[in-house]
Amino acid sequence: MSEEQSIWRLFLYLILAVFAVSTSAILIRLTQTSPIVIAFYRQAFSAVMILPFLNREPETVLLRRSYILLVLSGLFLAIHFATWITGLQYTSVARATLFVDLQPIWAVILGRIFLKETLSLLEVFAVALVTAGGILTVGWQWGDAGTGRFGDILAACGGVAGACYLLIGRKVRAEISWLRYMYSVYYLSAIWLLLFHILLYRRFPVPIEQDLIWIIAMALVPSILGHGLFNVVIRHMKAYIVNAAFLGEPVLAAALAYLIFGEAPDRAYYFGAVIIFSGLFILFLRQRR
Repeated sequence: MSEEQSIWRLFLYLILAVFAVSTSAILIRLTQTSPIVIAFYRQAFSAVMILPFLNREPETVLLRRSYILLVLSGLFLAIHFATWITGLQYTSVARATLFVDLQPIWAVILGRIFLKETLSLLEVFAVALVTAGGILTVGWQWGDAGTGRFGDILAACGGVAGACYLLIGRKVRAEISWLRYMYSVYYLSAIWLLLFHILLYRRFPVPIEQDLIWIIAMALVPSILGHGLFNVVIRHMKAYIVNAAFLGEPVLAAALAYLIFGEAPDRAYYFGAVIIFSGLFILFLRQRR
């Protein structure tokens, strides 16, 4: 296969990955099961689907510190899914997906605080731009008790937890293969979600039977196919290209929500989304240097 054909194949994988992850919010909306139960079974099913492929991977002995980081990574991934899926009950698909996809911004801020990574003036401007865009998407509606501001906050919290998960993963993945890392954080996050549910409700989580097909689809399409393809592509493409592709998720999710549920985003969403995407694009361009 020629180099040009290989590049086109990678871009095809990237497009498929974006479409796959964009179905996540739609599949969640099709369920009636409570959010933590959905998150638990999604992560558990994902781990089970990966398990048969681990035989091809070499065994890895990690340092004790790395095992602790893996457990923390699973915790933040559990919080990510629990808050974001819950947020979808209170706000639109478009807004929930937009706010949860702000995690690159939180990664920049948290990286500066905990990893002492420096920010240029342009990056500071980009963070401010994204913040302004986020405020604009809800704008004057914060005073209206009938809006989905609570869902927006939960989705944003999901983005922060996702950023923590990614920052921890940056340290652990230097010692472990991607497949073993994903399997580990999937089953660890499932354990955390199981503990959350038992502590909150004092019973084992049981999904509504007819929702099982949608939860299995979540594990297979956005989790395994979508994130799997992203990780295949990132081995051959610059990271900023792959990260920039995530900007397509809120747009595609909003389009799917309009077609399936008739959810049309308000004008503030469109204006705020343009500003947010502009700020994120500046940050992604900075990664080229």
